[in-house]
Amino acid sequence: MSKIITFGSTVLEGTGKKGILHPMEPGGHYYLINAGGFNIENRGGIKYRFNDYLRECMRPESDLNRRVAEGQVQCELGHPPQYYYEWVQGRIVQTPITDIFQWIHRLRTVLEPNVCGKIRKIHWIMTGGEHDPVYNKIEVRPFGVHKQIMEDSLTDPDNNTAFSMRTVTKPQKMGDRVREVDYFSTYDLVIEPGMLHACKFRTDGLESFMANQMNAAPAEMTASFDEVLYVCERELQKDAFMTQYAGTESHNQITSMLDQLKKSYNHRTPVKLKMSNSLAAF
Repeated sequence: MSKIITFGSTVLEGTGKKGILHPMEPGGHYYLINAGGFNIENRGGIKYRFNDYLRECMRPESDLNRRVAEGQVQCELGHPPQYYYEWVQGRIVQTPITDIFQWIHRLRTVLEPNVCGKIRKIHWIMTGGEHDPVYNKIEVRPFGVHKQIMEDSLTDPDNNTAFSMRTVTKPQKMGDRVREVDYFSTYDLVIEPGMLHACKFRTDGLESFMANQMNAAPAEMTASFDEVLYVCERELQKDAFMTQYAGTESHNQITSMLDQLKKSYNHRTPVKLKMSNSLAAF
C-alpha cells in the first residue's frame, strides 16, 4: 500500500484566515504590512536595540522622514549582494565589492533596475517604554521594474510576502546578541524574513516558509572610522565622482550618511558596514 507524504504551509492552519490581504483603500494599490521591529529577537536570536538614532528617525525632521515625505523611499527585490556586474573583454563578469566606499554607496543606494515597490508611510508602533518591543509597519505598493513580482506575492493567498530592513550597524564582538543600528536605508522585499513577524501572514487584517537552517551569512566589511572617513571623503572629491553624481540624490545621500557616522563614532572606533541578509535581519 502506497503512502503519500505532503508538505505545506501551516502558518494559517486553524486560524480561519485565507491568506488574503486587501489594499488599504477600495480599489487602491497600497497595502499595510508588518515590516519588522526593535527590541525583539529575530529567528537567529539577534536583537536590534531601539536606540537614540532610531528615536531620531521618528522625528519629522529626520533624514528617513525627509525621504518618506518626499515620496522617495523605494524597495529593491532582495537584499543588495556584495558584488556588481561589469563588461570585461566582451563578457558580463560578476565582480565582488571589496572597496569600503563602494559598499557604503551600494547600501545607501536603491538601484532602479532592482526596484519592486514604493513605500508611502512608515509606522512606528510603541508597545511601552524604550526597552519594550517597537514594531514597524509600512504602507507599500508594487512599483518599478519588478512590481509584478511584488503584486503577485501580495495577491497570492498562498505566498507569505516578507520584508527586511537594510541597515548599517555598529561593530559587534563574536557572540554578541544585541546590535545597534547606525543608519536606516530602506526595506527590501525578501523570500524569508529574519524576523518572523515581518510578513503578510502575521499582519493584522489578513483575510513562509519558516526555515530552521540559519546558515546564510551576512555580507559585511570592517574598517576603522579613520579609514572609512578618509576613503569616502577622498572618493567624493574625485573629478569622476563629482562629474557623475554632484547635485544628485545619490551624492546628497552618501554625504548625509557620512555626517551621521561622524556623529555616531569617535575616530578610534572600528566601523562595521553590514548588509543584513534575509535570515539575519528583518
